[in-house]
Amino acid sequence: MIKRVKNIPFSILLLVSFVAVALGFAAKGCMNYGKEISARENGSLTTRQMAVQDFVLDGMREKNGQWQTTDGDPKMMVNVSGMFTGISFTADYLVYPGDIILYYFTQPGEGFSPQKRLYVSQDRDNPQLYHCNMPATYVVDIRLDPTTLAGNMIDFDSVTINPPHSMSDYLAVTPYHLMMWVVYSLLLAAILRFVQEFFTKSFE
Repeated sequence: MIKRVKNIPFSILLLVSFVAVALGFAAKGCMNYGKEISARENGSLTTRQMAVQDFVLDGMREKNGQWQTTDGDPKMMVNVSGMFTGISFTADYLVYPGDIILYYFTQPGEGFSPQKRLYVSQDRDNPQLYHCNMPATYVVDIRLDPTTLAGNMIDFDSVTINPPHSMSDYLAVTPYHLMMWVVYSLLLAAILRFVQEFFTKSFE
């Protein structure tokens, strides 16, 4: 038994780690989807449309029926005070917008945190649709940075708060997920290697 444990190559430990982490991510996605369904059924999570004018705008102005950014850090801020799972909106940009980022705040007056930041992605099938999602969480305020460019023209009129999500939305793999998958798998493999060496030395 000890010899078998000792002879398990690191490549097998690494493979087991990759599979285990992937299953963990899938289980978490299923749980988050179930959490959203439950929140919708009990009425704590609802979908609503908000006009651009409903947001507090900074670095943006209306021009000829569109929105023009006046600096490189435009912001759209609004209070949501409730369960939150993300946003979606349809927009045409004059030029590529760069990173579109959504910040969310779970406490009044809370500062910015990299852990409370979502990257808004462009839909593969509909390039005019932008969206992001997260597990259902109580959120006080959100801030949307719709582009990183000054002088960009954006043709859009509303943002959907808490659009319905499917199971596939929660199981979608982003570059960030891939990076975390590799990091967690390597970490788990290193832990298994340590346990393997400790076990064999203890019983030799």
